Amino acid sequence: MKKLLSIVVMMFSIVGVRPLFAQTAKSVSFRISNIPNKQGKVLLATANGKHYGMAEASDSVVTICLNEFPLGKQAIYVFHDANGNFKMDMSDDKLPIEFCAVQNVQITEDGQTFEIKLVDVRKKHANNNQPINH
Repeated sequence: MKKLLSIVVMMFSIVGVRPLFAQTAKSVSFRISNIPNKQGKVLLATANGKHYGMAEASDSVVTICLNEFPLGKQAIYVFHDANGNFKMDMSDDKLPIEFCAVQNVQITEDGQTFEIKLVDVRKKHANNNQPINH
């Protein structure tokens, strides 16, 4: 028994306890702005889809809180689902019709709040492709 206990203690000292237990923040908030209208919902998810949330599009700014969120770097996807079909609607040229955003965040502690501004990708794409007049 002493030998087994010694082996376990030695393994914890080599590997460390930290990697054995996933570290999570108790609560993380995302303040979503530039919501174009008060229809539908605002949907938020991590890139792997394991963590997600939604809020009614009740104002131009909403807050979505997620609990038991993992510490570390996460890619966050957000969009305004104006028609309530729970999917990102695309135009014929494969650009999002609904306002959306992708943002990388670094979760380091409980209670963090991140600001994410939705954009109209079609408008942004059109502005970037306009010819420059001299």
